[in-house]
Amino acid sequence: LQCHSDKTLTKDVNGKQVSLFVDGAKLKHSIHGGMFGCVDCHTDVKSLVHDVLPKKVTCAQCHADAQEAYSHSYHGKTVKAGNAPAANCQDCHGGKHEILAADDAKSPVNRSNIPTTCGRCHGQKFLMESNGESAQAFLSYQESVHGRAVEKGSLKAAVCTDCHGAHEILPASDAKSPISKA
Repeated sequence: LQCHSDKTLTKDVNGKQVSLFVDGAKLKHSIHGGMFGCVDCHTDVKSLVHDVLPKKVTCAQCHADAQEAYSHSYHGKTVKAGNAPAANCQDCHGGKHEILAADDAKSPVNRSNIPTTCGRCHGQKFLMESNGESAQAFLSYQESVHGRAVEKGSLKAAVCTDCHGAHEILPASDAKSPISKA
């Protein structure tokens, strides 16, 4: 973090300035920072000053099962097709250097936070409509007995992932979907 703790550290990617800043305090409290050193993920970094531009680290390097499930999901297929914006790992789990364990109350994938995390996209009418979808299902959930119970602090009420799954989220029209009428 000698270099990456500098908030002004950037690199140019296709004419756009991209920050290379890593918040050491957030990394320290993240699940990755608590278990790994930088070079455990950035395996091609061999010296303090990088002789070669390090390769991009992907979640799939360690989380192959989750990546495989995601690749079959509605989100994954949408991203692959390049048709519209769809959730990726960081959208749900948070920044790669700031990911908290699911049992941490501050984690976006903590059970009590799942509706808020999914709602960041699925609760936005304009975003959902831009993808040819409706925000109505999420809005209906919020008004349901489940949504109200979660809002009041229930840890037993159903959240999005209870019915839709976590990584391999499939549309209701897919016979393999847990929400398929079949």
